[in-house]
Amino acid sequence: MKETKDEIMSLSEAAIALDVSQRTLIRMRDSGEIPAFMIGKRWKFMKSEIKNYIRRQQEKDPTYLDRQYEAIERKAAKVKEQAEYLLDTLGPEEKQEFIDGFFAALAKSEWGRRFIDSLDSDEG
Repeated sequence: MKETKDEIMSLSEAAIALDVSQRTLIRMRDSGEIPAFMIGKRWKFMKSEIKNYIRRQQEKDPTYLDRQYEAIERKAAKVKEQAEYLLDTLGPEEKQEFIDGFFAALAKSEWGRRFIDSLDSDEG
């Protein structure tokens, strides 16, 4: 069976999907909670295993996903607040440099590129 790149997640992408730190995800991997494998020197996770873990957590605790969404919403609100404060303190050229750097950093990961694509599709 051939796996596609979309089915494989990096450590950082899997941690974001689970709303845990990379260190926590490494502990989960080490304890066998979530299977992982190495490609070269980097740990990778199957998207299906991440989804299975979330499904198991939801079965144990029906409020699991609601709490995950709430945590993500809180983090997003905090990021928005901090970005607005920062942008208010910058001049026009600095603002553009900040925005360009932000999107360049996002574009470095598959997750970030999908996020940027979703922003583009929302504009239409």
